[in-house]
Amino acid sequence: MQYIHKKRVTYTLHCSYIQLTGSHMQPLAQLINITTPAWPEIHLHIQDAANDVNVLPCTPARGATALYHTQIDISTPLGAVVYHTGGILVDHGWLRILGAGHEEKLDRSLPDWNKGKTFAAYGDKPGYLLIADDVLGGFFALNYGALGAAKDKVYYLSPQTLQWEMMDVTYTEFLYFCFNGDLHGFYPGYTWEAHQAELADMPGNTVYSFFPPLFLDPAIPVGERSRKIMSVEEQYDIITHIALQKGKLN
Repeated sequence: MQYIHKKRVTYTLHCSYIQLTGSHMQPLAQLINITTPAWPEIHLHIQDAANDVNVLPCTPARGATALYHTQIDISTPLGAVVYHTGGILVDHGWLRILGAGHEEKLDRSLPDWNKGKTFAAYGDKPGYLLIADDVLGGFFALNYGALGAAKDKVYYLSPQTLQWEMMDVTYTEFLYFCFNGDLHGFYPGYTWEAHQAELADMPGNTVYSFFPPLFLDPAIPVGERSRKIMSVEEQYDIITHIALQKGKLN
């Protein structure tokens, strides 16, 4: 995959700031009673997005539960997305940004997806948070120290290289890239004819499994590989297991 050519972000979304403090859980009221919530500005930029962006709705109860379990307030873009959305689908569902979960399209919340992977229990401080993934079986994470020296930057676990690659963007800049960036440039040669039509009915809890796998025989175009649908949970287990065996995970 290609690194993002970072474009200076001219709007004023706050940087995401994690507030997890071990076993101490801040009450929900403290997370939502904010004078400068980030969502109104995020929503404006979604309306002006150059790419196809679909904001999935969530119930107030689901948003509140996800925010409380994440323990990040809504002045941050990450907290705002978790609280106000069931997730965000980009490019017809090619890329899925995690929120509070949506029963039909993306039935997993950001905290529930991370529980057991990046932290053991709600309230634990993780070394990183899984924030998004794509249909190729790649995973995006916000680093808090476990993935490398670049804290508060997004990393990508590529199914091609089996490594966490630092993208040199913050969560705010990652959102901007998803809304307006050159997604095909980020995935050169990894789309195929009519892929958008295939994605229309593909649940957000599934990804493609390719044969040969993307980390083998890179000269074979993705459209010439056989593919089947598998669960994103199974893909995450497989890609991290193989990467650990190869010594490629941090």
